[in-house]
Amino acid sequence: MIRAEFAKSTEGFTRFSVSGHAGYADEGEDIVCAGVSSAVVLVLNLLEQFSAKGDCLVEENKLGFSCQQITKETELLIGGLYEHLTVLSEDYPKHICVKLGR
Repeated sequence: MIRAEFAKSTEGFTRFSVSGHAGYADEGEDIVCAGVSSAVVLVLNLLEQFSAKGDCLVEENKLGFSCQQITKETELLIGGLYEHLTVLSEDYPKHICVKLGR
């Protein structure tokens, strides 16, 4: 299962991390894993393009970002990723779990 964890303060999203494997299909054919991976990498690349202040987390089987400063761009990008993964988790509840905390 893919686990996506987001944190949000009163000012906006402060961090996210995504880890695990969907297990929807065999490796190389898993559309759920591909969709999640593509979305996360897109957001990380856009955060870099907008020179977002924060720390990227890149580990084997885990990607994430922790904001040092919440901006309009970080809020839109991380918020958009949260919405996207939430919709996917509704379509594939046995393969994606999205949590929102503080």
